[in-house]
Amino acid sequence: MDHFLIVQGSLPISVGAPHHGTRPNVDADLATGPIALALAGQLKGRAVVVSDLRRRVDVNKNPVHINWRERKYAIRYQDEMFRGLPRLLIEIHGHVSGHYPIEITSGFDLDQTSPGDAMFLERLRRFKEFLMTQLPGKIGQTVGVGVYPLDRDVRKAATNTYTFQKVRRARNRVGVEWYGLNIELSADLRTGERASSSEFVHALAEAFASSIHFAFEPLPEPGVFIPTHADPADDGQVFGKSMRVMKGPADTIWKNIALLNPKDIISLGYLDGDLVSLINHCEQMRVPVSSSLLIPLNRIAIPERLRRQLELKPGDSVKLMRPGSTNGTVSSRRSQTVVIADVRSDKAMQIWAHPLTLQGLQAEPVSIFSAAGPFQITSPVPVKINHAENPLERFVIASDSLMKRLTLSIGDVLKIELPE
Repeated sequence: MDHFLIVQGSLPISVGAPHHGTRPNVDADLATGPIALALAGQLKGRAVVVSDLRRRVDVNKNPVHINWRERKYAIRYQDEMFRGLPRLLIEIHGHVSGHYPIEITSGFDLDQTSPGDAMFLERLRRFKEFLMTQLPGKIGQTVGVGVYPLDRDVRKAATNTYTFQKVRRARNRVGVEWYGLNIELSADLRTGERASSSEFVHALAEAFASSIHFAFEPLPEPGVFIPTHADPADDGQVFGKSMRVMKGPADTIWKNIALLNPKDIISLGYLDGDLVSLINHCEQMRVPVSSSLLIPLNRIAIPERLRRQLELKPGDSVKLMRPGSTNGTVSSRRSQTVVIADVRSDKAMQIWAHPLTLQGLQAEPVSIFSAAGPFQITSPVPVKINHAENPLERFVIASDSLMKRLTLSIGDVLKIELPE
């Protein structure tokens, strides 16, 4: 039995139902598959429905953290969702404990000081406003809608969903203008008496589709990029301090804040409320800091939702720095951050890149560089860079051998640089 149902679309949109369930009393999101198929049809997008696998494997989580026997399902789901480089990715889920019957999130926090994030926030505002006017007319009832981060009490913030972490990396590190929507539906909207009819399912899909058209069209062109927080090619050393991570107090679980001991706040030259950057390997996030006497010296308390986004756990070390501060020295090492657009069957460790990517690396075709994915489970590997005819700038094609070695899927961010 193939648990995957793939329906092709004509527009650069992917709609997934990674936890669709067909049997009651099984750990799955019952009846999300038909809603995803109906929405993909309305949007003329690609549909990826995974049925009755939730008990064995969570296909929309980081493949690195999944048992190697089941990892292939997660990688296939990511490859299918990102195939063709869609500019809008949507996942349909079910919930039984949300604050709103419909909870929608981008899957990550947005920074209003970032031009790209401000653009995303405005689209989310337009989407929510239009959806709330559409639902009564389409399905005949008023339904509560919470959109994170506009509504901070949304419970299902989807910060551990790998699909949207990939969207965040591509946006914030490379400048790719992709958008993601995680839609959580209450049981009544999926399995209630009215939800059992195909008319209701299509009416609900119409409400979502019209709101998405209103907020997200026109979709960005394939080669359009947004400003990033910082130049991803700038590897300059930064002033900062490494802090040991601990859990935040219970009243900060849903807050976007990091807590430090007052003495650490003073020694670092910060003030309460200052915006700082937390850095863990390739991951970076801006959050305000606040002081608390409950936090020991040299410790930083980070809420679980933010720890997930940075792939941190209590006891790990995270670097804290003021955004944009550098010591004025820029490394001479040549590097580029790119997105994997496709996979080519090849036993060698190699990638095929746009001529401008080669120019940015000051590399000739068939030069040897090193490549590193977003995970720290493996060291960077030597990779041969080839000239490619068609891929977009900042996108590359990778050999399947490299993908397997670094546990990557289409849409992942890859860093290539000149070895030391």
